Amino acid sequence: SLAAILEEKGDELIGKRILMFSYGSGMASSMFIIRVASPIGKLSGSLRIRERLDARRIVDPEHFTEVLERKEKKYCAFGVEPAQELAELWSETTCLERIDDIGRRFYTST
Repeated sequence: SLAAILEEKGDELIGKRILMFSYGSGMASSMFIIRVASPIGKLSGSLRIRERLDARRIVDPEHFTEVLERKEKKYCAFGVEPAQELAELWSETTCLERIDDIGRRFYTST
């Protein structure tokens, strides 16, 4: 990912180009180049990719399937509050709080 490259290489990327590819929504994709023109040390240091990967929680397949089934039942539904444990989310995570009766989505942060 771009974030992993930025974190690993940091300011070594100044003056270099990074080829990016986006799949789009299935019908359209695009390829473009990012040219790193200025120091990115501050940005790359704040990403903490390795720390975030190491902090992932391992769950058994049954629990994972239950979570997906709960989400599937409420997909495209109105007037719902998703059942999720906010304590399970990383701090500073933005997540769906509720969807009202006319489909407006409301978010909260942990």
